[in-house]
Amino acid sequence: MPPTNFVPISRSGDFKMSARWGPVPDGFVHGILLGYHVYYTKIQQTGRPVTTQIHKKIFGPYEHNTTILLLDNFAIYNLEIAAFTIKGDGARSQIKDGCK
Repeated sequence: MPPTNFVPISRSGDFKMSARWGPVPDGFVHGILLGYHVYYTKIQQTGRPVTTQIHKKIFGPYEHNTTILLLDNFAIYNLEIAAFTIKGDGARSQIKDGCK
């Protein structure tokens, strides 16, 4: 099960976007939680469809928010999050729209 309440906050300033989430529900972490991967993909730039490579950032197990930097202005991004253990990622959240 993915982390709960994953919410992108799209207007945090030029070239950046914030997101927050809750923990994975009790009983759904199989192993020791090491952190979270936030995946983001640019899907549109100045009104034209584009697809860029999926990027990910790693955060500690007690972090429940982040700001993603160095984004392109006037672009739309899709975001997902997954908790991870030493064995790898758990289930990803539903794709969330976050726009610039």
